[in-house]
Amino acid sequence: MLKQGIEILGITETKKIGKGIKRIRNGYWLLWSGVDEGGRAKEGVGLIIAPDIISEEYVNARILTKFKCPARVTAVGDEIVKVGKDHNHVGDAAQVEAAKIYDTIGTRAKTTNDTPQNYISEVTLECSQAAASKLPRIDTMKRSIRRICQQQMSGPALPNHRQEIEFQEEFTKTFNGEDFLLYDSGPKENHILIFSTRRNLQLLSQSDHWYADATFKTVPLLFNKLYTINGLKKRMHRCHYMHYCLTEPKKHTNTCSGN
Repeated sequence: MLKQGIEILGITETKKIGKGIKRIRNGYWLLWSGVDEGGRAKEGVGLIIAPDIISEEYVNARILTKFKCPARVTAVGDEIVKVGKDHNHVGDAAQVEAAKIYDTIGTRAKTTNDTPQNYISEVTLECSQAAASKLPRIDTMKRSIRRICQQQMSGPALPNHRQEIEFQEEFTKTFNGEDFLLYDSGPKENHILIFSTRRNLQLLSQSDHWYADATFKTVPLLFNKLYTINGLKKRMHRCHYMHYCLTEPKKHTNTCSGN
């Protein structure tokens, strides 16, 4: 039984919330309300809990607000089984609305493919002025969306050694299905990977000038050198990146030898 005066409205998963609330993993939104004279819940008032995992089934959740509320709840899955101390503050309807908006933005970022600006614009279109003031800054929300998208598109774990590199087929092709990994020398001392497409090679062969460059700074882990070949077409006045070559030892000067 819940304490008198507290009514659970719903629970949804989230990872991050807005102003004044620290980031949590595997967290929950606990949406409850203030109470009217008849003991019924009022809509639009809610608080946020962050769970501490006690066991595989039980979660001890502490309310995180700027009021340092001492209230406690314990949940088994989505069911609240115990409520501790009372709250020491009133609810904030605007904060709840902002929280729902922020959660919706994160959900859409996981399930649709659009720009961060479009996510934010569409979801906040009918947002109240009070809730808008509770949302994080636009650039902060954009960073959160990009981070969510990167997590959704994250590849396999990075191996410990170059000899362990194995590419799944989906990571050797472009979004259009073209081959992108054109050469892999295999696990040996001077491991070389060459990335390009047949179309890029064709454009490179038609270019008036080739420009080659090497860098040691912007290189993926496990490799020491990135070698690029660019093609310039005078008629188009454009220089295109056509060819990428990853190598390992810095001491080699002729790293991408070969046709």
